[in-house]
Amino acid sequence: MARPKKTKQVNEAETQEPVIVADAEPEVVNEPVVEPEPIVEPEPAKEPESVVEPEPVVEPEPEVKADVAMTKEEVAALISKPGMTIAAKVAEIAANGPVPIKLMTNRLLEYAKDLHPDATLVSESDGASRNNNLFSVLKTVIGLEYTEFEVRFQIINMIFLLEKDGAFDAFNLHRFDTAWNWGEKNLQAYLLLTDIIAKLCDNSTRAKRIERIDFSKLQSIGGLKESTVSNLVGFYE
Repeated sequence: MARPKKTKQVNEAETQEPVIVADAEPEVVNEPVVEPEPIVEPEPAKEPESVVEPEPVVEPEPEVKADVAMTKEEVAALISKPGMTIAAKVAEIAANGPVPIKLMTNRLLEYAKDLHPDATLVSESDGASRNNNLFSVLKTVIGLEYTEFEVRFQIINMIFLLEKDGAFDAFNLHRFDTAWNWGEKNLQAYLLLTDIIAKLCDNSTRAKRIERIDFSKLQSIGGLKESTVSNLVGFYE
């Protein structure tokens, strides 16, 4: 009888493929997340701003008006200008009139100021000297050609009217007669001439007063030329 063959027992363990165990994944530890600091790029260096100094304020120089004298025609227009006082007209002419007229006007105004009854008392000789100067001005003006005479004599007439209660009052015009040293004929001419102007300077009373004026005496007594007397007559009549 045949012997039964021995059957080799195979260990399952021997026949099974070895199991490869993967390495265990390391335990993940949640560490706090640190945010990276932002990268701050440096600002480019700025050039220093230039300081602009304010420009100095230059005040404009006041406009200097050249002194332009009035013409004779402008003076005549000013004299006839309505709505303007005599004092204002005379002041304007004294400041801006043509040189000969301006000088004459200022001489008369100076006389009116210095020989006003309320002014400082002047001596007899000084007063007589000023009267003689006044006579020279008047005689020069009335001896001009009529076109030149008229404008200037209008100014004289205005100043006599303006100061009729002051230096050009008839009494005040004669208060230094005793000290006159420039000839009797000149004194008579001065007295007659100033008396006529003082009486006729006011147009509102002229019509009544002119009837009693004898202009011919200026020629016969005062020795003034006929043409000179004619200027005066032509102005007032």
